[in-house]
Amino acid sequence: MNLSSFYDSPTDEDPTQHERPEDETRRRLRRVANYQRLVLCGAAGQLFAIALVVLDYFDFFQLPDLVQTVGLVFLAASAVFNGAAVFLTRREFAAGVSMWVYTVLAVVPVFSLVILGITNIAATSFLQDNDIRVGVLGADPGQLP
Repeated sequence: MNLSSFYDSPTDEDPTQHERPEDETRRRLRRVANYQRLVLCGAAGQLFAIALVVLDYFDFFQLPDLVQTVGLVFLAASAVFNGAAVFLTRREFAAGVSMWVYTVLAVVPVFSLVILGITNIAATSFLQDNDIRVGVLGADPGQLP
């Protein structure tokens, strides 16, 4: 499509042609920041679920049998949540085979903590490369464009 100026309207009815390139960068930064929060919540949920299962398995305390069931259900739910969070985050960086490998590995209960850490590091470095301050709980919402 040949336009004489960036602000000229395109000949077809594609609404994405009206967007400025920096608008897509802003949306991508916001998506990565939101997905990074999902990754951090997934890691916290995974740790909580593992703690429930381990406490019940080794009988550190006299816990009811329901705790083990709740821990296993929470572990399964966090595995699905972690797979989705890693898929969404890795899709922003590499939409190839590595995205699917990371997603499959994120479903494995204990190994997913490593995958979540690697994905968090990638999201943090992407945000910091775009001059957004990132702390322990994710990106600073006040600095997002």
